[in-house]
Amino acid sequence: MLAQWISWAFKVHHREQTPEPLLTLGSGPLHVPEFRSAVLGQLGEARLGAAIEADIAGDFSHSRALDADTKGPLKDIHRRVATTILFESSGGQSSKIAHLPDLRFALCNPEVDTTSVDNAALALESRAFFIRKLSDGFQIQHQPTLKKVVNDRRASLDLDKDVRPIMRKVVREEFERKATLLVEPFPQDSTDIGNMPRLQIVLADPTWEWSGNGPVRDQVRSWTLKRGESDRDYPASIVWCLKKPGRELQEKTELLLAWQQVHQDIGKGVLGAEFQPSDLQSVAQKLKDSREDLYEEVAASYRFVVISDAQEPTGLKIIDLGADHASSGETLCGRVIASLKATSLLNESIGAGYIDRSWPVALRESGAWPLAGLRKCFLGGSLQDRRHRSRSRAPAI
Repeated sequence: MLAQWISWAFKVHHREQTPEPLLTLGSGPLHVPEFRSAVLGQLGEARLGAAIEADIAGDFSHSRALDADTKGPLKDIHRRVATTILFESSGGQSSKIAHLPDLRFALCNPEVDTTSVDNAALALESRAFFIRKLSDGFQIQHQPTLKKVVNDRRASLDLDKDVRPIMRKVVREEFERKATLLVEPFPQDSTDIGNMPRLQIVLADPTWEWSGNGPVRDQVRSWTLKRGESDRDYPASIVWCLKKPGRELQEKTELLLAWQQVHQDIGKGVLGAEFQPSDLQSVAQKLKDSREDLYEEVAASYRFVVISDAQEPTGLKIIDLGADHASSGETLCGRVIASLKATSLLNESIGAGYIDRSWPVALRESGAWPLAGLRKCFLGGSLQDRRHRSRSRAPAI
């Protein structure tokens, strides 16, 4: 094994001019089948081959994925850390634990500081299937961690049957929690949205992603102005809430469902014998954390509010709520109302002077403005349009 290691390290050093010494623990060429076989033979644990393939040296290993953007002195830092963990926690050591001081001593040099090694070890452990973080270090074993089981459960989920129904359920629950406005969730057609003189929050389906243009914008504008084939009487009463582009909400939903399945399997006794007690004890906390992360992601993903505005070139006004979080204590409905108030689009009451200045010329002689007409002007956008035209003509008078 040592002869193979020296031969390989010399060739790599000669070809790539690597700045590190000829041999370090992290430079072990585990991706070479002959060297890997020799290592496993001397360790006496052939079952570690799966761990090496998945976390350290395979073409699709976690260390390779984490090293995709590393360069310079930190090139392949995650692979080097993982290789060092293997050698430090296997073989003839008494504790069989790769302590952080051991990793730093093996990998640090004038261009690689201790923080880089610590961060690489933590990042690797968070994604690896066979590397565990213990109280005083790291360890790699042939037994997989629960992260591998969770990943397998995620891969088996059906997007349409399993994931999207839960996504819709969670989004609806969050928006309807202590809501003070009517919430219309996930309309399938424009006729699903009521034509009524009151504000209503219309939740776009999680599959709709707001980018400011494209078919989603055209659909929102069409359904806002028309109900079926008829024009809406109150287009400005519709407040759309749409999701930002990205898969974060779907991924958090998949993770929650996977942890739920793992929790159920442990309760049935399906997984108990394959994992360490410390892994099983953390399942309840992981399930709780994944549920909280999903609800927080709803607030972070549904960040766009869109309403009808004839003054805008597209006929729609967009309000970006920002990446808020559910932990802020404000409900999502309250967050939408606050954003409308902050942009002067919503007030608690109507001033008499405002109505007097907006009084239609045709009705001034009679002095009567029917309530139905006044309400339609407010929620149809024509009142704001009339005031805008009056201001634009003011300099010419």
